[in-house]
Amino acid sequence: MNKKYIEVTHESHFKPTEKKPKGDHHIDNGFISFDKIRKKIIYRQFNIEGFVNQYILNDTLSNESTLIFETETIENFMPGGKARFTIKKISETELETIFDVSFPNKEYSCFGTNKLVKK
Repeated sequence: MNKKYIEVTHESHFKPTEKKPKGDHHIDNGFISFDKIRKKIIYRQFNIEGFVNQYILNDTLSNESTLIFETETIENFMPGGKARFTIKKISETELETIFDVSFPNKEYSCFGTNKLVKK
């Protein structure tokens, strides 16, 4: 697409638990783009569960080693719910991602973390 977007693909497998004896499997795909009119970085994420998150980069909380994306809108989720996706640069070969969710009138809680290591 003429180098205008960054494609993001993610797949996670979760071990069985009491609530989910078969474990869980999550897939999402998305694109990061730059909105020229607003001068903002936008991340659109499409989840296998049917949620579509549109995040905006929070310039105030982000820095050169940590990017914090917060939802502007979430399709097919409860009204008032929010999500936050954080990418932390640990080293030149390692990243950590953190996915937080906030239910209406509640604080954010962590729903998952991943460590990505370049081989």
